Amino acid sequence: MLHFAEVVLGDSVLAARYGEGGAYVSWDQYLEPGKLEAWKKLDADKSTLSLPYNKQMDMGLIALRLYRLTGEEKFRERAWRIFCQFKSRLQYFDNHYVWNYWEPQGLWDLDEAGQVRHWVNVHPHRNYQAREVAFIAEAYHTGIVFDQMDLERILRTNLEVMWNGNAAEP
Repeated sequence: MLHFAEVVLGDSVLAARYGEGGAYVSWDQYLEPGKLEAWKKLDADKSTLSLPYNKQMDMGLIALRLYRLTGEEKFRERAWRIFCQFKSRLQYFDNHYVWNYWEPQGLWDLDEAGQVRHWVNVHPHRNYQAREVAFIAEAYHTGIVFDQMDLERILRTNLEVMWNGNAAEP
């Protein structure tokens, strides 16, 4: 993905089309089972769809680590943009945050009728949110985007909304 970003930003035509995007999009090239020697373009249901927030923040985490390793500001900026995009989608409600697993990031995420091509909702499995919270914590500890109030709201989300209060069977 880092190489892809370099290619896009190094080509004026690609940069004009994809450079302004703040989200990563899935590919439409696949390998067929038993035919692993050649990529094939397939019109699969989720091809060219923006990636969900957990995968967007995977890229943010890579950028954070590259920034900490190299000190290069361009990596901090990339991480900042990814995490800002995510934070802009947090919904503050009843003293805690709620967020969806996926939301459309551009017109490519809509079908011909203007309907979203993927479901928009809070993910029903806690492991997805656990990863996202870990990404948020790492961004916070690196000093970008999230502050103490954000962490307190996320804690309330988990302790007062997500957790049933039962330590034996949470």
